[in-house]
Amino acid sequence: MKVEYTGRQTDVPARLRTLAERKHKKLEKFVGRPLRAHVILSEDRHRRIAEVSLHTPRHDMTATEASADMRVSLTTVMHKLLRQPQRYTGKRQSKRKGAGPGLAEPEA
Repeated sequence: MKVEYTGRQTDVPARLRTLAERKHKKLEKFVGRPLRAHVILSEDRHRRIAEVSLHTPRHDMTATEASADMRVSLTTVMHKLLRQPQRYTGKRQSKRKGAGPGLAEPEA
């Protein structure tokens, strides 16, 4: 997986890179094999903003989070990205199982 890092108004320290790579490995279990990821870390007065875009063969995922600490922002963004493929696969599985509760047959 290719991971690109961009720092806006700040540099990207090595400890944040290792944290992001560790979280991406966990995310790789759910998604399969993502082609590329782009991590954007920016700083605006008292806010530390982390934005992660993940491009996979099936769909693209993006999440953004702002907090006072960059590690907290990055961890929260990765948790948001972990929920997105789970929700996507859940929707696909429910469609494959058949009719939902709104389309059930009327009782006699």
